[in-house]
Amino acid sequence: MAIKILLDPGHYYGVNMMPNGYCEGTQMWKLYTYLRPILEAYGFVVGTTRTSTYDYPKNAKGSDNIEGRGRMAQGYDIMLSLHTNACNTESVNRPVVIYPVSGKGKDLADKLGAALQKEMGLQKFQTYSQYNSSRTADYYGVIRGAWFHKVPCLIVEHTFHTNNKMSQW
Repeated sequence: MAIKILLDPGHYYGVNMMPNGYCEGTQMWKLYTYLRPILEAYGFVVGTTRTSTYDYPKNAKGSDNIEGRGRMAQGYDIMLSLHTNACNTESVNRPVVIYPVSGKGKDLADKLGAALQKEMGLQKFQTYSQYNSSRTADYYGVIRGAWFHKVPCLIVEHTFHTNNKMSQW
């Protein structure tokens, strides 16, 4: 039976727009459109949390329903939430992969981080997990939502969009 992967092209159109024109929400949709057919060619069954760069699950207030996107992982083996990161230091250009506090998916997080580092010529990758402030669940809503269905979710921060060279790459 094929492994089922839910891809979450992080954010939506116009989110995290940079002065050079890079927009995280738009670029992650573009990455999804490249990645999905490649994964399917390897025999994976691939789903998505969005149907276009403009579409995203909304909560009752009309905002991005981050935990709801995670809950869409029901029936999948793993969820990958695709992102780029940001910081105040332009020279930072490492991949970061965040895995559930349960530790499930840590090995894959390490492998993805290493592969991104090598492929993109980045600084040393980082992986970690993070509890919420009460230490009762994962900090990140998309990971919490997926874990509701016992599906590991990895947030894959491919690099930092605050690094001009990397956002152009």
